[in-house]
Amino acid sequence: MDIDDFKTKKWDTESNEWKQLKRGTKDFYLSQNEEIDGFDEVQLLMDEKESRPAPNYQKQEKFVIYLSFCANICLLIALVLAVVFSGAISIIASLVDSSLDFFSALIIVFTARAKGKVNFYKYPQVNLVFDFLFFFLSQTQLKIKREKKDLNQLES
Repeated sequence: MDIDDFKTKKWDTESNEWKQLKRGTKDFYLSQNEEIDGFDEVQLLMDEKESRPAPNYQKQEKFVIYLSFCANICLLIALVLAVVFSGAISIIASLVDSSLDFFSALIIVFTARAKGKVNFYKYPQVNLVFDFLFFFLSQTQLKIKREKKDLNQLES
């Protein structure tokens, strides 16, 4: 409902009908008038907030996304080198974990790039694929982390 619908329900405290009401009923309607005034203030604040332009964080978001992606690539390369030189099982498990992080970051990068090219008619098809892929990768990542924890407990 619109706030204007409530404003029309306010009681006029100067009317003849008001004077004929009992004390308890007057108190009730006075509190109702105060509630309506409160809702009106909230509505004014919301309208004022909507009229102000929202800050644009798109450039900062993209920078952080690409920075995270680059960090994942560097970590993946470092772990590949560590596995090649050491061959330790725990580092291999960490490499698998890092590769899942890399694929998650890759999905986020593609999503951020596609965000600007939203086609609302194709939304369910594209995003369902990404949702399934992200869900699969995150579940796999959780499973690997559990196995890595179990492996570390066995080693110690």
